[in-house]
Amino acid sequence: MLNQQLLADVMSRLDEDDIRPFNNYILDLAEAKDEDIYEVLLYLLEQPLFQDRKATLIYALQNYPSAPLFEKAVGWVLLGGFEVANEAFTIVENTEEIDSVISRRVKRKIALTLKTEMVEDWKIELLEWILDSYR
Repeated sequence: MLNQQLLADVMSRLDEDDIRPFNNYILDLAEAKDEDIYEVLLYLLEQPLFQDRKATLIYALQNYPSAPLFEKAVGWVLLGGFEVANEAFTIVENTEEIDSVISRRVKRKIALTLKTEMVEDWKIELLEWILDSYR
């Protein structure tokens, strides 16, 4: 359940001119493995207002177990720019075991993307690593 008070605290640290208070607060809570910030991070990642802070939010999620984030992280690799994709790839890379259903679903998404879209070389390397690593 989303902690509304924590969300309000996070939002109060938004400053268009200085991203440090927001980033520091998020990262401090995530490094302490605050359970409430986990849900807040996932919520913020879905909000358009936070698109320019997505890499930081994903970086903060690296403090939590990676398996539950695996499918989302692959999606961030597929859709993200360089910083977002690489932060998400770290989550993917740290995932030791995933469910076979999720593995098949992710592989289909990657294969479709590689067949139907123009994908930059650096991202192709990440996607191929994922395909090769989770059989």
